[in-house]
Amino acid sequence: MGIDNEEERPVRALSCDSKTVGKEELFVAIEGKKESGYAYKEEALKKGAWVLSERVDPECFQIEDARESYALLCHAFAGQPGLSMKLIGITGTNGKSTTAALIRSVLASQGIESALIGTDGIQIRNEHWQTENTTPRSDWIAAALKRCQKQNIEVAVMELSSMALEQKRVSGCLFDLLIYTNLARDHIEEHGSFERYVQAKRSALTLLKPNGVMIYNQDDPLLCEFAHFCDRAKLTYGMTSDQFKIESIEETVEGTTFFLNGTKLWIPLLSRVNVYNCTAALAAGFALDLSWSRMLKWTQNCIGAVGRFEKVDGPLNLFIDYAHTEKAMEEVLRTFSGLKKQGKLIVVFGCGGQRDHQKRPRMGRLACQYADHVILTNDNPRGEDPMEILRQIQAGCDGRETVEPDRVKAIKKAMNMAEKDDIIILVGKGAETTQSILESKRMMNDKAIVLSILKGEERS
Repeated sequence: MGIDNEEERPVRALSCDSKTVGKEELFVAIEGKKESGYAYKEEALKKGAWVLSERVDPECFQIEDARESYALLCHAFAGQPGLSMKLIGITGTNGKSTTAALIRSVLASQGIESALIGTDGIQIRNEHWQTENTTPRSDWIAAALKRCQKQNIEVAVMELSSMALEQKRVSGCLFDLLIYTNLARDHIEEHGSFERYVQAKRSALTLLKPNGVMIYNQDDPLLCEFAHFCDRAKLTYGMTSDQFKIESIEETVEGTTFFLNGTKLWIPLLSRVNVYNCTAALAAGFALDLSWSRMLKWTQNCIGAVGRFEKVDGPLNLFIDYAHTEKAMEEVLRTFSGLKKQGKLIVVFGCGGQRDHQKRPRMGRLACQYADHVILTNDNPRGEDPMEILRQIQAGCDGRETVEPDRVKAIKKAMNMAEKDDIIILVGKGAETTQSILESKRMMNDKAIVLSILKGEERS
């Protein structure tokens, strides 16, 4: 890692939080966008800790990249647990969580236990920990893999976000399979440009094992470009693929029919997007040498991710989805617009704060293009003015929208206006359990709100 030191120093543990380090422990001063870990150098030194920093300072061990060093050290201290199991990484703008869930499902159908690190937290057998980010901090990842190792888990499935890749949170992980679902505009505010976002996604290729396999959606031109940078084995899927070729997709409210390499399949999942996600899972199973005939039988009962094209039980045709990018939202709207038959399509959505501002009017335009009724409401405004976000979305609308900032009231309004054959979709938050507005975070879950309204527990 480039640490130049002529002395041997005992290091009992390490942390990137100065509050948790103690004597003969290593404090890694990570340079963040908002603050620098170096500012807490003195606090760590007073506790008897060693300090690793990118700054030139005789009191610190200097390192070129503190984030990457911290990740590598976390895995080293944990005993490199990831090397004792198969690691599957999934990245892309949309579909990571569903593809991860489907891969775990197909593995389970053949008696293989797996763990998950992703949007829905860390899941190891019956244990579940919520995480703040899709891909958590390096110490969380190393600790989770160590726990998997102790419990003899054979496979760990991990969602790789663009920010985690840029911030080197997954350095130290070497993947047997790396799956790319698609690429579209997302997280532009955080990365600074679409080019940097693409660069972050492409950097995942450096984490493939020498005998690892890149699996990618060949219908995505950018991913085809990525493939030129990969000198590992490759598998492709999609309508233009000659390996896992998708054809003739037919959608209904009960599920989706398609042909894969000439074989007709039906999955109990909505949307052509889930055909791609399911095919990616089948390609992963093939790369892991699972039984192909058993996998084809599995498709009839495959299970996707919670909060993705999820129908809420009850008298209404009401669905919840996590779509928060233009591409994902258009797919959701297109799917349900084609399924509504004689009824109307009612969509409830907002846009997240401190995210790409440019997409907001475009998402408003998309909603009005496909839906009969559009209700604009809060998503996670975070540190932005909620009403300003709604005004920016409304700039792309055509007048059929109504604005109700309170998400509970907005959902209730949609449910009250729905008639027998109408379809309601609540877009943007999926299975999320909280809502961030300014400095506060409160408990909120779309499905729980719907069920509460149906029971008559919510009051306007």
